[in-house]
Amino acid sequence: MIQMPEAAYSSATLVTPTTELEAVNIMLSGIGETPVNSLEEVTADVSVASTILSEISKAVQLDGYQWNTEDNYPLTPDAKGQITLHPSIVRVAFREPDDRELTMRGRRVYDRINHTYFFDTGTTIYVTVTLLLPFEELPEAARRYISIRALRVFQERVVGSSTLSQFQQVDEARARSLMLMEERKQDRPNMLTGTLPATGTWRPALTLQHRGIRRG
Repeated sequence: MIQMPEAAYSSATLVTPTTELEAVNIMLSGIGETPVNSLEEVTADVSVASTILSEISKAVQLDGYQWNTEDNYPLTPDAKGQITLHPSIVRVAFREPDDRELTMRGRRVYDRINHTYFFDTGTTIYVTVTLLLPFEELPEAARRYISIRALRVFQERVVGSSTLSQFQQVDEARARSLMLMEERKQDRPNMLTGTLPATGTWRPALTLQHRGIRRG
């Protein structure tokens, strides 16, 4: 790996991942508007662009990727005996044997067998969760895809040009392909062994072993 001398940083132009401000400016420039220097410059277009960027970011993250999914996530009761989700959690996958007994109702875990929201002190339930992350905590490939998808939606709602929309759909498809390619590199899915490194998700190889079948 090539190391850049510290002295060179002062004279070099550093290229950094896309910021939320840059994403909004991509959207503004896509409809011919002047970029802004700060998100504090609240104009009608900046406000709409910021809202759409947040909307698209949530929609994309809801699909669940390697970078916003956590396995073996512990859920424990509070002082009242209820298990309430952190606000950033948007999906919970319960694992056997609890997957048929527990469900989410609102922001709380509900026991469908005992018909209650209350759990014994010391209870710990391990689940897989999908989280909503701030824009600038996302991988660059995801930031790029979200920015371009948000640009298309912004343009369609504000300008409504079908010609621009066609060009933007092509850029959006390319950005999505890049994001999914990066996801495959990071997650390394395998039909038999699941993801690598091994997580708490269901793994076909273990199921085969439980049935007395061994891999050669």
